[in-house]
Amino acid sequence: MFRHTPSNQKPRKRLGAAAVEMAMVLPLFMTVTFGSIEIGHALNVSQKLSAVVRDGGRLASKDVDPALLAGGITANQKVINDIKNMLKAEGYNTTNVIVTITYADGANVGQPFDISLSTNQYKLMRIRLTVPYSDVGIFPMKISSSALLDAELVTAKGRATMNL
Repeated sequence: MFRHTPSNQKPRKRLGAAAVEMAMVLPLFMTVTFGSIEIGHALNVSQKLSAVVRDGGRLASKDVDPALLAGGITANQKVINDIKNMLKAEGYNTTNVIVTITYADGANVGQPFDISLSTNQYKLMRIRLTVPYSDVGIFPMKISSSALLDAELVTAKGRATMNL
C-alpha cells in the first residue's frame, strides 16, 4: 500500500498559467491553420486553372473556319478570350492573366503558334496560362505577392470541325 505523507509545503498557485501557455501556442496554431487553408485554396485554384486550359485546348485543337469567327478576331484571340471568360465565370480577376499559345516541339519551339494556319495541322502546340497568386489568394500576404500560378497543356492541332 501507498501512504501519502503530508507535506508542509503549500501547493503552488498556477493562476494565469493557461493564459500564458495559450499566448505562446496560439500564434503558431493560427499560422498553421491559416497556412493550410491558403495551401488548400491554392491547390483548388490550380485545379481550376488546369480545367480551364484543358477546355481551351479542346477548342484550339479543332479546325476553325475564319469566316465563322465574329468581329474579325483571329482563332488565337478567340481561344485566349474564351480562356479568360472561363476564368471570369469562376470569379477570378483576369486583368493580369497571361495566356500564350506556342509551338511545343520542332524548330519553332517557344515561337507563337497560329491556330488558323493549315500548315500547323497535326503539330503540337503549348497553351500556357499564368495568373499572379495575389489575384487569386484568400489572404493578402507579402511572401506570395510575386508568386505565379500556372497551368499548361500540350495538344495537337487536329482536323475536327468546330461549330460556333
